[in-house]
Amino acid sequence: MTAAPAEITIKPVPMADERQLTARALLTGCGIGAVLAAANVYTGLKISVIDGGSITAALLGFALFATFTRLARRPYTAIENNITQTTASSAAIMGFAAGLGGPVPAMEMSGRHFPAWGLVIWGASLALLGIVAAALLRRKLIVEDRLPFPTGNATGSLIETMFAARATALRRARLLLGAALFAAAVTWFRDGRPKIIPEMTLFGLSAGGLSLNAVSFGMSWSPMVMSIGIMMGLRAALSMFAGASIGWALLAPWLVHHHVVAKLDYPSCLSWLVWPGLGMLLAGSVLPLLLDWRPIARAARDLVGLAAARRRAAAAPGGAGVLGAALVAIGVTGVVLVARLL
Repeated sequence: MTAAPAEITIKPVPMADERQLTARALLTGCGIGAVLAAANVYTGLKISVIDGGSITAALLGFALFATFTRLARRPYTAIENNITQTTASSAAIMGFAAGLGGPVPAMEMSGRHFPAWGLVIWGASLALLGIVAAALLRRKLIVEDRLPFPTGNATGSLIETMFAARATALRRARLLLGAALFAAAVTWFRDGRPKIIPEMTLFGLSAGGLSLNAVSFGMSWSPMVMSIGIMMGLRAALSMFAGASIGWALLAPWLVHHHVVAKLDYPSCLSWLVWPGLGMLLAGSVLPLLLDWRPIARAARDLVGLAAARRRAAAAPGGAGVLGAALVAIGVTGVVLVARLL
């Protein structure tokens, strides 16, 4: 008997004449990234959830060049698509890295204003520091340890699948665009004119003799919230629904009956519900790390191993200068912004 041949996995290898860092790949990534960055700031301020945008950017870049084939003199390749999604996803999360999804709006609401030029310099300095940090960590995390990055692996598999089955991928990409247009139409007829769709539907329930309509206990007709629920999955969505129900349908009326707050409304009960919830959130994030100490020990060993990488980067031409420039820019910008706030 002859043994069955071992299964061989063949992965596409770019041709020698294929270019990756092309102008069209970068420009497409910048355009998609600008839209994703604005959307992430909006969704982050609304529901504190953002999307890295890798898969979305890969789909949109593929759909653009697959639909408008006459825009390109040569075919749009998979490695160009990788540059597009890398550029777009980097821009998509930059707003949160610069604090636009939390600290900056919170300071603005408290009357502390940040100048636009300061935020631009702050964001650019953080981007430069991130590039230097990525160069330092690449060898340790990717080349040596070969750590699996779920989002990167999923995006890579998606790109390979799209360019292997173009017709199917194009249909799904157009479905994504159709869903975006549908969501935009629903939002327009909810917030614009004519106003056909209500902002939310109240459940009309009562608790302890108090109407929960006062705290807007109901369902919001928001495509954004529904899509986030689909992304999170049923278990996480049900967990959030249960937490909101306990907080606003049980604890809020309890606070009113015990005269902790004067009346049942959103502003009066909000501060009494946010801080306990934040404490539970922090405890739920930190406690698993404390119970499983082995990853922390491995991380400490990895930090010691990064000392050699830092020395190599500092010895490289311009390595120390780039890192120093980033740190100086961040320090100066931070001092100026703090001085304006005081």
